[in-house]
Amino acid sequence: MQLNILSSVINIFLMIVEVLLSLRFLLKFFGANVSAPFTQWIYNNTEPLLAPFANIFPAPRIDGTFTIEFTSLFAIIIYMIIGHMLIEALEFISYNATRSSSKRN
Repeated sequence: MQLNILSSVINIFLMIVEVLLSLRFLLKFFGANVSAPFTQWIYNNTEPLLAPFANIFPAPRIDGTFTIEFTSLFAIIIYMIIGHMLIEALEFISYNATRSSSKRN
C-alpha cells in the first residue's frame, strides 16, 4: 500500500515537472512575450529544473522569433528516465521484502 502511494506521488511530481517544462518549451518556441506574468512565472519556476542541464545544447533561433530550446526537451527525457528508475527501484525493493517475509513463514 505504501508503495502505491509513493509511486503515485512520484508520478504526480513528474507529471507537474513535465507539464511545466513542456509549457516552457512551447512558450520559447513561439516567442512568447517575456513581460507577460504567466510567461515570467513559467520561466522562473522551470529555471531550477533546467539548471543541471544548462549550456549542454544551443538554443537556435528560426526566423528571429522561434527558439528551439533543446535543453527543455533533454530535461523532460532525463526526468522521465529518473522517475521510471525510481518507481522500478521501489517495486524491486517491495518485491524483495515480500519474498523474504514469505520465506520466513
